[in-house]
Amino acid sequence: MSTRRIELAIEFVRDALSLLTPEERVAVLERVSEPTDVESALRLARGNVSRAARIMGVSRTTVRMHKQKLGLPPGKAGRPPKVT
Repeated sequence: MSTRRIELAIEFVRDALSLLTPEERVAVLERVSEPTDVESALRLARGNVSRAARIMGVSRTTVRMHKQKLGLPPGKAGRPPKVT
């Protein structure tokens, strides 16, 4: 699948979700999105939670919650922990 087709699909989903109330949006995303979707979004966003949330059309809190459920470490994926 081409990058342009993916971008169009994401734009379509965002537009559709924007028609819903926040409560409806959460209900839809809970039924549709699976934690593996969060992993894919995080990979696309190179571990950036804000970008992954935008890709999925959800809040950063939702992405962080799914990361925690999956046992993924907090912070950016692939970035070594800071040494103090």
